[in-house]
Amino acid sequence: MPSGLYRSDDIGSGLLQGRWGTRWSRQQLFASANIERQEYRRNSGMSHTGHSWRVGWQGVMGPWLRPSLSYGESRRLGAFEDVALGIKDMQDERRLEGELANPQERMLALSLAGSWRTLRHGSHLYQPLDLDESGWRATSGLRSRQGASLLLGWEHKQTDYLQQAGGGRDSDQDTLSLTGHWPVTARLSLDAELGRLGWRYAGDSRRHYWVGRLAARYEAGAHHQFDASWQRREAPSGERYQSVINDTARLGWVWQWSERLGLEQRLSQVRADYQPGVLAGGDLLGDETTLSYSAALNWRPSERWSTQLSWEWGRREASQDYREYDYQSAGLNLSYIY
Repeated sequence: MPSGLYRSDDIGSGLLQGRWGTRWSRQQLFASANIERQEYRRNSGMSHTGHSWRVGWQGVMGPWLRPSLSYGESRRLGAFEDVALGIKDMQDERRLEGELANPQERMLALSLAGSWRTLRHGSHLYQPLDLDESGWRATSGLRSRQGASLLLGWEHKQTDYLQQAGGGRDSDQDTLSLTGHWPVTARLSLDAELGRLGWRYAGDSRRHYWVGRLAARYEAGAHHQFDASWQRREAPSGERYQSVINDTARLGWVWQWSERLGLEQRLSQVRADYQPGVLAGGDLLGDETTLSYSAALNWRPSERWSTQLSWEWGRREASQDYREYDYQSAGLNLSYIY
C-alpha cells in the first residue's frame, strides 16, 4: 500500500438528482441528471464530485414504428480495487443510443438498435485504455398474448483504443443469442438466454465463448418476493488491461411488512475469469471470486418522504494475494420527491 493511505475510512456522500418528462402529441421527451459529492475523512485525496445526465425521446410513427433516441454523459470514480491503491481515476463517459422497434403489443417482434460510446480516464496510468466503441443489434421473434416471447438476436460491437502502444488492443465482437420469457403463472416468471460470442483482437484469430442468463422471479403473496439469477457476460471494455468474462449468481428476497416498511436482502457471487488477448505480454491475473451480502431497510413515512438504512459486506479471493480484500459499508439515505 502506498504511504499515506489508510486501509479503512469513513465516507460521507450527498446526492442531488432530478427527473423531468413531458408528452407532446404521441411523442415523449425526458431528461434526468444527478450530482454526487463524496468526502473521504482519512484518505482526503480521494474526495471527488461525480455527475451524470441524460436526455431522450420516445416517439410513435404510424401503427408499426416506435423510434427512440437518447444521449448522456457521466463522470465517476474508478473501481474499488483502484481506489484501494490510491489511484484517483475519474472516468468520463459519453453514450448515444437509438432504436427502431415495433409496438410491444404486436405478435411479431422486430427491432434495430445502434450505440456509440467513448471512455476517457483521468489517471495517467489508465489513459492507455481510452477508447471509442460502436455497435448495432438486430432482433426478431414472436410474442404471445399472455406475455411470453422468443427472440433471436445478432449483435456486433467494435472497440478502438486511442493509444495503440502500451494500452488495449482493438477488437470486434459478434454475438448470436436466443432469448425467451415465460410467465408460468401470475406469480412465477422465467427468463433464459443462450448466446455464442465471437471475440477477435487485431491480428489474432477469433475466440468463442458461451454467454447467457437464467432467471426466475416468484411472488409469494403480497408480502414476499424472491428472485434468483445466473448470467455469464463479458465485462465492459476500457476498465482493465485484460479482458474479463464474468459469471454472476444472485439470490434476492423482499419482505414487505406494509406499504411503508420493507426489507430487501441480496446475496451474490461474481467470478471474474481473466482472458488472454489484450496484453501482448505479461502474466494473467487469473480468476477472482467476490462474495457479497447486502440488506436495506426501507421506510416511507409519507408519500413524498422515504428513508433507507443499508449495510453491505464483501470479500474477494484472487490468484494474486495483493488483489484480495474484505470490505463492509453502512449507509443512511433520505429522499424527498416533490
